[in-house]
Amino acid sequence: MPGQLFFLLLSLSAVQVRCSLIDDATAKLETLRQTVLSSITLAENHLNDLSYDFGVYAVNVKTKGILSIQTGEDEVTSELDALKALGESAGVDVSYCFGAREEYLTNLPGVVIEELEQCILGNAQEASKISSSIQYIVDIKINKVDALQFQLELCDPDSEACIKPIVQEIELETINIPNSISTQIVRANGLFDELEVSVQSCSDLKVSQYTSSTSVVLKDITQCVNSIIG
Repeated sequence: MPGQLFFLLLSLSAVQVRCSLIDDATAKLETLRQTVLSSITLAENHLNDLSYDFGVYAVNVKTKGILSIQTGEDEVTSELDALKALGESAGVDVSYCFGAREEYLTNLPGVVIEELEQCILGNAQEASKISSSIQYIVDIKINKVDALQFQLELCDPDSEACIKPIVQEIELETINIPNSISTQIVRANGLFDELEVSVQSCSDLKVSQYTSSTSVVLKDITQCVNSIIG
C-alpha cells in the first residue's frame, strides 16, 4: 500500500509538472501578446502625432512663405507705381519700359506660390508614405506572436522537448519585438525631421527665387525709365 501511494503521488507530481509547463508557456505567450499589442498601440499613437504635427508645421511654413511673396508683390507694385509716376512728372512716355516686364512681374507671384505649394505637397505625400510604411512594419510584429502560438498548439502538452524551445523564444521575443518597434519609431522621428527641413527649404527657395527674379526685372525697368528721362 505505501508503495502504491508513492507511485500515485509520483504520477500526480508528473502531471502537475506537465500542466505547469504548458500553463507557464501559455501565460508567457499571453504576456508577450499583450506587450506587443501595447507597443503597437503606442507606436500608432506616436505616428499619428508625428503626422499631425508635421501637417501643422507644413501649413505654417506654407502660409509664411506665401505671405512673404505677397508682401514682396506689394512692394513690387509700389515700385512700379513710383517709376510710372516718375515718368509722368518728367512729362515723358515710359510705357515702353513696362509692357512684358510688368506682365511678368504680375504673373510671377501666382507661379511661384503654386511651385511652393507643390513642393510642400510632395513632402506631405512622402510623409504619408513613410507613416503608412512604418505602421505596416510595426503592425505585422503581431504575426510572430501568432506563429509562436501556432507552434505551441502543435506541441503535445507532455512534451518538454517541444515546449521548452518555444518558451525560450517567447522570452526572447518579449524583449526583441518591443525593441524592434522602438527602433522603427526612432527611424520615423528622423525621417519626419528631415521632411520638416525639406518643407522649410521649399519655402526658403521659392521666396528667394521670387525676390531675386523681381529684383532683376525691376532693375531693368528702372534703368530703362532713367534712360528715357535722361
